[in-house]
Amino acid sequence: MKKIRIFALASFLLTVSVAAAAPYGFSHGPYLQELTPTGVTFVFTTSDKGFSWVELRSPEGEITRHYAVKDGLRDAYNTFCTIRTDSLRPATAYDYRLCSMRALRDEAGYWWTTYRRAFRQNFKASILPGILYCVVVTVQIFLVYFCFNMLYHGTNVGVPMWVATVLNLVLFHMLFSYMWPQIVLLDQPLRLTLKNSLNCMIAFLPHALAAALVTILFWGLVILCMPLGLLLMLVFGFWFQCEICCQIVYGDLNRVFHIEESIQKLHDAQLEKELRAERGQDTPEE
Repeated sequence: MKKIRIFALASFLLTVSVAAAAPYGFSHGPYLQELTPTGVTFVFTTSDKGFSWVELRSPEGEITRHYAVKDGLRDAYNTFCTIRTDSLRPATAYDYRLCSMRALRDEAGYWWTTYRRAFRQNFKASILPGILYCVVVTVQIFLVYFCFNMLYHGTNVGVPMWVATVLNLVLFHMLFSYMWPQIVLLDQPLRLTLKNSLNCMIAFLPHALAAALVTILFWGLVILCMPLGLLLMLVFGFWFQCEICCQIVYGDLNRVFHIEESIQKLHDAQLEKELRAERGQDTPEE
């Protein structure tokens, strides 16, 4: 019985090691189906989950990429691929090539590698904005504490002081809502970041106000629930309200700076470079 267990364990470890060492590639296909004078469907499978597409080369040498699209989004992170194209010219010979890149979503340590790289890239750029934010928030906490402490002892600081405190909270958090995404996504000096944040805050006032209210309500809840607020800070930290605010203002920033378009160009350039390195400038297969 002991020998059987040892043999089973050795077989399992051998299977795992072989599976881990297996190279990424196409496991079945391609199968060309549903042929028409102007279209064809490519069906194939990959050995692991990844992002796949088909490249077609016309007789003139023009290369086009075709993807599997579902609900307006490119289908990715799968092994079974079905890619349809209906833009072919009748009675024309095309060369085609299957392309795929392995997904690293489930790779051990991959998220940590990405986090460290992003941290190194943004650490220096975040020092001055972080100091500014801490100074502003410290002043805001002092003003709020001062107003409520005076009110608790029976002295009203007056309407102008209350208005100034509320405006200070709202305006600065409206500004910061547009500042943090720019620090991560754009390489520019702090002066330009503040200028862009101010312009976006004015141009997209409703979104800026909504983001500021989310931040104020969240931290107000944390302070009011003390000492339970400490648990909320440990669970949510700074990322929770920052994520919600970024979701609110990201569309505005993308409209102004064309962020998605720039990321797509960088991504396509990186894919093209890696494909050329892997295939050694091979021409598409017929």
